[in-house]
Amino acid sequence: MSLRVEKLTKRFAGLTAVDELSFVAQTGKVTALIGPNGAGKTTALSMASGVFAPTSGSITFEGKELTGLPGHRIARHGVARTYQNLQMFEDMSVLEVVMTGAHGLGRSGPIAAMLRLPSVRREEKVLETAARAMLDRVNVSEHLFWRDAVSLPYGLQRRVEIARALVAQPRLLLLDEPAAGLNPTETEELAQLISDLRATGLTVLLVEHDMEMVMSLSDAVVVMNFGKLIAAGTPAEIQANQQVIEAYLGVEDVGA
Repeated sequence: MSLRVEKLTKRFAGLTAVDELSFVAQTGKVTALIGPNGAGKTTALSMASGVFAPTSGSITFEGKELTGLPGHRIARHGVARTYQNLQMFEDMSVLEVVMTGAHGLGRSGPIAAMLRLPSVRREEKVLETAARAMLDRVNVSEHLFWRDAVSLPYGLQRRVEIARALVAQPRLLLLDEPAAGLNPTETEELAQLISDLRATGLTVLLVEHDMEMVMSLSDAVVVMNFGKLIAAGTPAEIQANQQVIEAYLGVEDVGA
């Protein structure tokens, strides 16, 4: 088992955003975390990536405790994340943006960097090579590498963000609504990319509202509502689950 979440809870003042959530995301599989707006999905992802510390409960990955660790330490355990809102940097090229995701692979200290020692230049070359490889992997053409990242079409920016996460060589990729704002063709291409990543053995935890994409791509689906787990199973099992249907679609009053 890859990622294990047990009785995970997060409270903000009087609000319980995630309430004793438990599930397992299996190694080399795509697990989708779904639910209506406000269900607590992104909060759960934020605890898994170190943005928020849980109020209680535990998160383990490959048997190692991640609960409450800061994001940079969680990243060192092989976890990377993308965000619902794109995190592009102004005045940075596509290649430079992706290279920022590889900073954890570097070994040079701040003094060496300031002095531009040969070791720093060699390291930068290694990071650039890794960034180029990841951009190629997500099908971003080389002629775009030196374009300002913020000038790219939205769908390409999504790919750049995924490349930035992948360049850190994670074993677990957390995707927060990667299809948001994409057109149907871009969504289909994204689903194929995620499928290709799974084929390499990467574990993916996907938060997504596009149900067609979720049901066609996922190996397992975890459903939340009002912070709580209401169902977990295969896509077919989830589509037939009455609680899930009610949470998403509502139910007609008898006699109405």
